[in-house]
Amino acid sequence: MTTIQCKTFYSMKCGHSRRYLDTSWKKLQKEYTEYEGHTIEFQGIENIPENSDIFKLYGINSYPKTFLSYEHADGTRRLEAVSGNAPYEKCQTMFTEALAKILTEKEEWDKHFEKVTLAKKAEMEERRLMGYARAFLKKPDVMEQLKAFADYEEKIKKERFFAKKALEEEAKKKEAAKSDEGCTE
Repeated sequence: MTTIQCKTFYSMKCGHSRRYLDTSWKKLQKEYTEYEGHTIEFQGIENIPENSDIFKLYGINSYPKTFLSYEHADGTRRLEAVSGNAPYEKCQTMFTEALAKILTEKEEWDKHFEKVTLAKKAEMEERRLMGYARAFLKKPDVMEQLKAFADYEEKIKKERFFAKKALEEEAKKKEAAKSDEGCTE
């Protein structure tokens, strides 16, 4: 019988982690001792200096996160099963889906892995761009320039509005003059 490793990464300073460990994590440990003939081994890993390497290896940047890992014939498979402190029913659903995915055939696993990889790359690119945007907006001269641009844009809008009004008034006067020309008494 092979073993599926289940690792939960948490921080005792994090309220979400403490609630997850006290509720969903305990229930998952009791309910899932095995799955489709595979033993499930649970391990909690706290965010302390001694564990920094494993946190980096798994790319943990928020808590709590639960990962499954499994030694398959085609290599080690690692999959995020539960993220955050959701109600137990949702955690149970996510956990069961992750167990089914990690045990899939190679072709199905490769499709899933490719989709997850693309999603992670997109997320990292978005974070990178947001970091640039935050750094850009922190510069005082940038904020002044943005305000000046907004003021300029407002001024242009007003000028266009009044120019349009003037053209409409002029068109009305011409229309009135034409209709006056046609009337003779």
